[in-house]
Amino acid sequence: MKVRNAIKKVAAIGLGASMLGATVMGAVAADLGDYPNPLLIQDGVFEGVIVLGDNAVSSDTLGAIDIATGLQFSSTTATDASGEVLSVANGAAIASAGNDLNIDEDLEDANSKLDGVDLPDILGDGEFDESEGANDNTEDFTQELRFVNGSGIFQFDENDNRNDEAGLYLVFDDNDVIYEYELEFEDEVKYDTTDVSEDFETAKIDIQGNTYTFTDVKLDGSDDIDEITLQAGDTTVWLEQDAPITRILGGEEHEVELVDVSETEEKCGILVDGTLEWLDVGSSENINGVEVGVTEAIAVHSETQLTDVCEVNLGSMEIILDNSGTTDGVEVNGFEIQDSDVTISSDAGDFTGIEIELSAEDDMFLMPGDTWVDPVFGNFEINFASIVHRDPTTVEFDAAGDNMDIKFNNIDGREIVLPFACSVASGDDCDKTGSDSLHFGTDDDENEQYYLEGTTCTGDEGNATDCIGARFLVYEGDELHVLEIDDIDFDELDVSLSDITYGGTKTDDFTNDETADTLDAPGGLNTVDLKINGTAVEFTATGIGSGDAFEIENEFGMTILFDNDGTDLTNNNIQDLYVYLDETQGDTDEDLGEVVSVLEITFDSHSDDDLVVNSVAFDVGGDAENSPASVSDDDNDNEIGYTTYGTMYTQDTEDNDKVTVTYSADELYANVFVSPAGADVKRAAVGAVNVQKISVGTAKLASEVGSFESQNTLVVGGPCANAKAAEFLGVTADNCLEGAPEENTAVIQLKEMGDSVAILVNGYGAMDTRRAARVLANYDDYTLSGEEVVVTGTDFSNIQVSTV
Repeated sequence: MKVRNAIKKVAAIGLGASMLGATVMGAVAADLGDYPNPLLIQDGVFEGVIVLGDNAVSSDTLGAIDIATGLQFSSTTATDASGEVLSVANGAAIASAGNDLNIDEDLEDANSKLDGVDLPDILGDGEFDESEGANDNTEDFTQELRFVNGSGIFQFDENDNRNDEAGLYLVFDDNDVIYEYELEFEDEVKYDTTDVSEDFETAKIDIQGNTYTFTDVKLDGSDDIDEITLQAGDTTVWLEQDAPITRILGGEEHEVELVDVSETEEKCGILVDGTLEWLDVGSSENINGVEVGVTEAIAVHSETQLTDVCEVNLGSMEIILDNSGTTDGVEVNGFEIQDSDVTISSDAGDFTGIEIELSAEDDMFLMPGDTWVDPVFGNFEINFASIVHRDPTTVEFDAAGDNMDIKFNNIDGREIVLPFACSVASGDDCDKTGSDSLHFGTDDDENEQYYLEGTTCTGDEGNATDCIGARFLVYEGDELHVLEIDDIDFDELDVSLSDITYGGTKTDDFTNDETADTLDAPGGLNTVDLKINGTAVEFTATGIGSGDAFEIENEFGMTILFDNDGTDLTNNNIQDLYVYLDETQGDTDEDLGEVVSVLEITFDSHSDDDLVVNSVAFDVGGDAENSPASVSDDDNDNEIGYTTYGTMYTQDTEDNDKVTVTYSADELYANVFVSPAGADVKRAAVGAVNVQKISVGTAKLASEVGSFESQNTLVVGGPCANAKAAEFLGVTADNCLEGAPEENTAVIQLKEMGDSVAILVNGYGAMDTRRAARVLANYDDYTLSGEEVVVTGTDFSNIQVSTV
C-alpha cells in the first residue's frame, strides 16, 4: 500500500510523534449569489478590505463609498423578542426567504434541507482521497441534512415530561423522524469485493466537520457493503515507541506513550498515565479515563533500535453503521442508538454514499433555550434559541364585583379604559334574571356613564348639569379619544372638556338650545359637536356611533368589536356583551385571516352574581392543536390558548374574572438554528445597537495591501489604475487593456484565493465602474450568481445585470 510504505520509510529515519496529521477538507465554491453575507460578512461583521488604486479617479472613490455603504447596511444581526441581539455561531436558521417557523408549522415548512452553503463547517463539500488496497479513489462528495413533513412542529402543547405544562414547544412525537442525513459521492468509490477491508482500512473521511477513520468494512452475500466501522477522536496522532506525549483531553492533562507494537502488527501497547493496555488495531478502549482508539500499527525494526509507531485517536469514538437488515442502525461506543436507520448505497464494488435517518425514541419537547445534540456523530445540534413576538401589546378584561374594565391601547399607543357596570334594579346583587343590566360606564348614574355618538344624557332629574363627569368616545382620524365634561356653566354659557386619553382641557361657548354647537376640543382634536340645553346634553360629534354594535381599531390595527347580540349597546339593558377581536394582518408569511373568537361577558354564573367573563375561545377553523389548556397540573385554575398567528389569551377559570389577550403586529415565530454542537448563542443587552461598525482603515490603497490570500479583498477600478486589479487579472502595466470590457460595460468577478475571496469591479470607463459598484451597493435589487456578472447601461436609471 502506498501510504503504508511511505509511513514505514519516514519512520525508519526517526520521525517523531507529530509525524502525520491527515484531514480531508472540503470547500463550498464561492458564488456572487452569497454577496455580501456570508461571502464577506460573518456573524454581522465585515471581514475584508476595499482596495483603490494609488492614483484612483474620483468615480472609483465614489463607487467604493457606495459599496461600503451597502456593506455597512448588511453588517447587522437580528433582534429577538426581548430586544436582544441574537445569533448562533456558525449556525443556520430554520427559515427561508419570507418564511419563518410559525405556530403549527414543522421544520420542513420553514426550511426542508440544509447543505454546505448553509452550514459550511458541518455540511461542507469534501473529497475522499485514499490509496489503500487494490483501488485508489479521489472522489468529491456532498452532505445534506433534511427535515420531513409532520415532524419538528412548533406548536402550543402540554409537555407531558414537565407536569403537563402548557406552552409553545418544538415537538417531536415518539417515532417522528428528527432528521435525514445524506453523504453522497459525486462518482462511485471503487472497492475490491475479495478484500474490501484492504481498500478502506485507515482511509479517512470528513463527516460533518470531523475526521473519521475507516477501521472495518463488511460485505453481504451480494458483495454490497452492509457495515462500516469508523473511529474519531479529539486528536489523531502517531505515537513513536518510548516517546511519551502530553495532551489536554476533557479538560485534564494526560501522558500517553506507545510501549510496543506486536510482531504481527495487530496490537499496540498504550500507556496512559502509567496504566497499560494492549489494543487491537481497529478497536478502542477507555484507559485511565481516556478513550483510545487504534487505527494503524507499524513495527519497524533496525539493528540499533526499535522504532515502532502506532496511529491512535485520543478521546476516540467508535461508530458502527449497520445496513445488514437485522440490527439495522447506528452503534456508538457499544451502545445502540435507538430508532436510527442506516442505508449504505453500494453495488458489488461501487460505493455511492450513506444515509442516516434518526427518529425520536419518546415524545420530545424543546423549550426556548433548549438544545438537542445529535447522538450519532455528535457534531451538530438543534437549538431552539427563542420565540419572537415583536412588541406585544394586550387587551385586558378585568372584573371586580359589579364592575368590569376593558383596557387596551388605541392606534396611537395611548391607553383606553372602557368600563362596564351592573345596574341593580332590586335587591343587593346583580341578577340578570330580574331587570338588572349592564351599563357602559362606571355606574348607572348618568354622569358616570359613557356615551356614543347620537346618544343623550338627560341628568338625574332633567338637569343637564348632572351630566358633568359624563364621558364620550370620539375619533380623530384613526385615533380614539375619551372626552369628559368637566363643567357646564349656564350663567356664562361655557362648557369645559378634558381629553382623558391625550391630556388637555378646553372651554368654549354653547347656545343652550336644541342646536348643535361646534366647540373647540383639547388633546389634538379639532372640533366636537354638542347639543346642550337645560335638561339634556346630546353628543353629535363624529366618533363611535350608537346602535347594535361598534368597533374600535386599536394598536397594530387589531379590531375590537362590541356587540349586545342585536340589542342597542347604549340603552340601559345590556344583557350580554360579546367582544370579538379580529387579528391584525401585519408581517405574516401568509394571509391567515383568522379571528380571535368571542369573549362573552355575563353576570349570572356565580352564586354571588358578580360580573364574570365567560365563553373565551379562539376560532381557528376547528384546529384542535390550538385548543386552550390549563397552565399545568399544579395550576388548573388558569387557562391559556394560542392562535396560529401567535395571539395568546390567559384566563382565570376559577373566578372567571380576568382575561388577558396578548398579540403583536407581526406573526409570532420561533428562532430555531442548526449549528455545531456547543455553539454560542450571542446576545446583547436590551437597547444595544445591532449595527456592526465597519472598521476604520478598511479602505486601502493597492500599495498597502498584501497577498490576496491573507484577507478578503474587494478591488474597485481597472488594471491600468489599480495594481491589485492587474494582479487579479494577471496583466501588467504594458498590457493593462488586454481583455478590457466593452464600452458602457463593466464586470464583477469573483475568485477564491486560498481561504479568502477576491472581488474585482472593473469597467470600460470610470462611470462604468461606478455603475457596477452601485450594483454591489444595491445587491438586493439585482440577480448576482456564479463567478462573474456583466453590468451594462448608460446611466444609473438603465442598469442591466447578466450572468456569464
